[in-house]
Amino acid sequence: MLLFLDEESAFWCLPALVERLVPASFLSPRLLGLRAELRVFGELLERRLPRLAAHLAEHHVLPELYATRWFIAAFASSLPIATTLRVWDCLLCEGVKVLHRVGLALLQISEARLLCCTEQHALLLVLQEEEGRCHDIGRLFALAFDTRLFIGPFPRSLLSELRTHHLAALASGAAPPAPGEPHDDGDAEPLTLAPPGACRPGAATNSGLGESSSDEAEERRPDPFEMLSLDDVAAPPRRQ
Repeated sequence: MLLFLDEESAFWCLPALVERLVPASFLSPRLLGLRAELRVFGELLERRLPRLAAHLAEHHVLPELYATRWFIAAFASSLPIATTLRVWDCLLCEGVKVLHRVGLALLQISEARLLCCTEQHALLLVLQEEEGRCHDIGRLFALAFDTRLFIGPFPRSLLSELRTHHLAALASGAAPPAPGEPHDDGDAEPLTLAPPGACRPGAATNSGLGESSSDEAEERRPDPFEMLSLDDVAAPPRRQ
C-alpha cells in the first residue's frame, strides 16, 4: 500500500481491508473464520481438481499447510509483487472469493509437478517454487476466472453456504476457552478503526465499497462489503 499511498492513508486502508473484505471471525483469537475458509477451499479443491486433491490428502498435505499464508496475507508473502498487486486489484472489487480462484488456479498450474511428488516435504517445496515464479499473470488469471471449463461460477451464495456450514462445525467441536481467554463471537460487532469524521461501516446506507447497485444491498451478511460479480448471477450448483 505504501507504493501508492502516503503513510496515513495506508494506515487507514489496512483496517478498512481487514474489517470490510474478510469474513466474520477471520482474524479472531481462535481464527475460526480463517479455518472455516480453508475448509471451504479444500472442498472447492475436491470439486475442481479431484485427482490432485486426493493426491495431496494421501500425503497429508492439507490446505492448512500451504494455503494459510495465501488467505491470511492475500498472497502478499507468496506471489511475486507484480502478480500480488493484480490479485489485490481483484480482491478489492470482488472480495475473498478471488483468493479461492487464484489458489485453485495456482494449484492447476502446479498440478503436473505435484502429481509426480510422493513425499510431503517435496510437495510443499514444489508448490512454494511455483508460487515464487508465477510471473505469467495472464495465464494465472485466465485459469482463475475461467467460468466455463475449469473453475466455473463462484456465486456468493455458494461460498456463504459452505462458510456457514464449516463455521458451525468448527464452533461445535471447539474446546471451551480457558479462563481469561477471549471468546470468538461471530455476531459481535468488530472493533472498527476509522479516521476522524468517518462513518462506521454499518452506519451508511451505501458505503461505496462493494456496492454495485441499490438492488444488491438487500442482503449484505455475512459479506456486507463484497461486490457482486457475474458469478453471483449464475445459479449456484447444488451441494451433493
